[in-house]
Amino acid sequence: MIIKILVPLAIGAIIGIERQVDPKKETPAKKGQVVLDMGLRTFSLVGLIGALSGLSLATNPLVAGIIATTFLILILINYTIGVIFTKDLGITTEISLFYTYFAGILIAAGIVPIEIILALTVIVTVILSKKRLIHQTISTIDRKELGSFISFAILVLVILPFLPNYSFSISQIPGLKTVAESTSFFERIKDISLINPYKLWLIVVLMTGIDIAGYMLERTMSRGKSLLITSLAGGFVSSTATTQSLANQSKGAPSTDMFTGAALFSNMTSFVQISILIAAVNSSLFTQSLPVVLSLIISTFIAGCFFFFWRRGDSKTEQSANTKKHEIFNLYPALKFMGLFLLINIFSKLSLLFFGDNGFLITSGIGALAGIDAVVISASELSGNGIDFKLGVLGILIANAVNLIAKTAYAFSAGARDFALKFGASVVFIISSSVLAFFII
Repeated sequence: MIIKILVPLAIGAIIGIERQVDPKKETPAKKGQVVLDMGLRTFSLVGLIGALSGLSLATNPLVAGIIATTFLILILINYTIGVIFTKDLGITTEISLFYTYFAGILIAAGIVPIEIILALTVIVTVILSKKRLIHQTISTIDRKELGSFISFAILVLVILPFLPNYSFSISQIPGLKTVAESTSFFERIKDISLINPYKLWLIVVLMTGIDIAGYMLERTMSRGKSLLITSLAGGFVSSTATTQSLANQSKGAPSTDMFTGAALFSNMTSFVQISILIAAVNSSLFTQSLPVVLSLIISTFIAGCFFFFWRRGDSKTEQSANTKKHEIFNLYPALKFMGLFLLINIFSKLSLLFFGDNGFLITSGIGALAGIDAVVISASELSGNGIDFKLGVLGILIANAVNLIAKTAYAFSAGARDFALKFGASVVFIISSSVLAFFII
């Protein structure tokens, strides 16, 4: 009970402090000017009133309704008086009061978990505190940028949620079913899942999202820093999509060193993710594979530093790389990569069917063409329970090698030739290091 009262009180205090140190309020009031200040005390009380309303909601909803109505009337009166005396039509503070009040109700009544309300409060506070930055950023947005943001929103909010998130097999696709029935091995392939519309479109969203995130960071910091941050973060989501996006950006750039280094850093974070997956599924395999995984991470880090920092160390290279403006939104490369990914995914599934489970190393390599995570999890589950640990480590090594080679092929198909050559040379170094580490253990 006490938590349901103290948390809304704390939420009100946090938002109230932010409102009290609002940059607009830091400017001293002019002589004769009326300032209607609402800060720590007001918001804390509003949070407390919200909590009391929530506690009374179950036992006496009439009282809760009277409190809510009274609160609403007071806010409207306060806003009206504020507009009359200050000529300020903004309603940010009033909306913040509403949020504080209803957060108290939701917590006290147990309608929404406290953790979710606290997370939302952090987001609300950040948005409120970044008023000046948000205004400055919006004031510099042109129509082309606005159109790109709207296009991305359509991809994410209008198309993606309504696509079916399940796989269609050959027997479910009318045109392919007719062709497949004329073959002798239809029974073997009819149930293979070919297309998952949701996951395919998610690839498009990831690639365009990485471009959008990189552009936004580029607006607030240097090109190098923005590329580094988006690449490191993108590696945890999809190092393949991130590499492809950077390959697209490398086209026409005077220097591709920065893009090559960023792509390598993206793959480095994916190797970190792989180590986490192995440790979570099979701790014994993690111990056995640690030298190989560490060699992948360290060699990729060295190669990334070589291109991103050392070859790009002088200011002239930095300036020349910045002469090519980062394109904020380009749907065609993402659709092209989606089609290529689909073909490889279908090929790998057909190959897995015909090779069978006994060809573990072959199927690991083929499966890695479409993605590394599933292969790593499969190897982790089988190691010590069907195959020995050394064979499991070898399967992971082969899968990583094939996956890196596939990314190099993607780079040659979509990026600048110089970028693809540098990335390919780095891949040879990374694979060689992992093979050496395997034979040492």
